[in-house]
Amino acid sequence: MYSLIDPESAPPGPCWDAATVARMTDQVPEPVEVLRRWEASGAVWEVLAESGQELTIALLTCDAGEEMGRVRSADPALRAYVGDRRRSDDADPGPAPSPR
Repeated sequence: MYSLIDPESAPPGPCWDAATVARMTDQVPEPVEVLRRWEASGAVWEVLAESGQELTIALLTCDAGEEMGRVRSADPALRAYVGDRRRSDDADPGPAPSPR
């Protein structure tokens, strides 16, 4: 599950506009794929909160770092993909250990 800010109130950016964000995330049901596509576009994501297994991640513009949307999920694949990183531009520490 993920949620987006209202596309009408989102500020346009040179790499992403609100309509593009809405189309991309509506078409991609898996949170990991949302983050991969976000990174591939040159934009950045940042972990905002962790609650148990659930992560809340902000989707930020590539220029000013303005929040365009959020991914919120307890999917173990998302936890493994994010690992110990706080942002997508942090060094990738490798795969997270498997939950026990």
